[in-house]
Amino acid sequence: MQMMIFVSISVMMSMLMLLLKLFSTTGQQLVSARVRYNLWIILLIGLVIPFRPMLGNGLIAVDPTYIVQESIADESVPAQEGAINREIIPDAVSKEDVSGGTVIGARRNVQTVTDSPLIPQIAIVVWLAGALSVLGKHLKDYRQFKRSVNRWATPVKDSELLAQFNEIKARMNLSDRRIALKICPMISTPMLFGLREPTILLPENRSAEDETELILRHELTHYKHKDLWINLLAIVALSLHWFNPLLYFCYPTLQSDGESCCDEALLEDKDSSYRKFYGEVIISMISVFETQKPIALSTCFYSKKLNIKRRLTHIMSTNKRKKGLSLLAMATALCLTAASGSVVVFANSNANIGAEKAKTIALKDAGLKASEVSFVRAKLDRDDGRTVYDVEFYKGNVEYDYEIDAKTGKILEKDKDIEDFVPNPATKPAESANKNSNSNPSGKTATNKSANTTIGVEKAKAIALKEAGLKASEVSFVRAKLDRDDGWVVYEVEFRKGYIEYDFDIDAYTGAILSYDVDHDD
Repeated sequence: MQMMIFVSISVMMSMLMLLLKLFSTTGQQLVSARVRYNLWIILLIGLVIPFRPMLGNGLIAVDPTYIVQESIADESVPAQEGAINREIIPDAVSKEDVSGGTVIGARRNVQTVTDSPLIPQIAIVVWLAGALSVLGKHLKDYRQFKRSVNRWATPVKDSELLAQFNEIKARMNLSDRRIALKICPMISTPMLFGLREPTILLPENRSAEDETELILRHELTHYKHKDLWINLLAIVALSLHWFNPLLYFCYPTLQSDGESCCDEALLEDKDSSYRKFYGEVIISMISVFETQKPIALSTCFYSKKLNIKRRLTHIMSTNKRKKGLSLLAMATALCLTAASGSVVVFANSNANIGAEKAKTIALKDAGLKASEVSFVRAKLDRDDGRTVYDVEFYKGNVEYDYEIDAKTGKILEKDKDIEDFVPNPATKPAESANKNSNSNPSGKTATNKSANTTIGVEKAKAIALKEAGLKASEVSFVRAKLDRDDGWVVYEVEFRKGYIEYDFDIDAYTGAILSYDVDHDD
């Protein structure tokens, strides 16, 4: 079940990443690169920590505990007079008709099949194997490159370059940080590498002094932004969600916004001439560095050709971004990430009580056993935004209908109706007679006048209170009056206790409860 929740969150988060990719491509003039980069970080954290608290009852309720298969037979049973048409669920219903009549129309066979416990286990094993495989490949590439760096890279000995490096570190308040500077013959573009021992690697081809300053400042800015750790976060997210192709589609845009964020920090308060020079340096590297393969857990001064045009446009832009829109974008990303786990709700043994538990609760409240009743349905449903179990069953001609909270097992609503039904004695004489005597507790026939006088309104109120298990002092009566229902003389009694409403129809002569209804108004 947790695997299904994991997949649903992965899909929702990838949808958000697609929206951010579109926004980064078309709306880069609206918010700064720093804001866009922070939005990516929020979504990455949402992917790495996919399990979050449920907010509300969700938009879509899915109950995967049972797989329901319906098949409709072509066989039809002729209708009989007074017969009842009902949908029957064989796993919980007696083969006998629930009221002694004959079922008419096409019979539906609904088979409940419990999910095999091996299916989620196999899914977890497959997911774990894929995650370890992707993560292992990245770590393997990182370790191989690190061994090559340790073997072939040499510390910079040029005193002028070291002095320039230390001066830049001082201007960026990084003098106390241990950041190595090395020359590496295996690379074609400058990069920052190493999580625990950060090192700026320079290619053997020496750049001009002004270009070198720009490159060093660029890589040190990556260090200040902790981009190597963000790269690690992205790798973990890709490993956990290796099955989701949308993440691989969005990943280059994340890297591009990371580079633009670094550019933006370097070019703050710079004039157009310096920005032009910065762009020319990037353009000059295209032909030289386009063969450089990406290295795990590293930053790179040069980015892919596809992102160069957008990056250069951002470099030359001096427009002030809207601060209010930036704050709105950040708040929206946080809210959507937090709510992404609340779109699809899966019923399971930990979250919902289950259909069988709901049946047990309903039977206990009715004072009946499963062997005494015929179930019509027990299914997960939604009512006014609440996830509930709708349980309905018959005993003879008495219908019980319950609405039970799927989380707590609380009875939210219950209804009991006694149907005015007399089986056709020509069909099954002996059986019908027995059923009629057992399943018609109110003695309901053509007329209910079996006594000279009615029981009185006070007696009717007392019967209703006793059935509800309440005292007169605990309730507020809405009405208690003599009435007629389909030619039947009844007392209609209605009262409330708090937000719970009770409604009874009581035989005016015998005192039998013909129907009652309990509604929770919360």
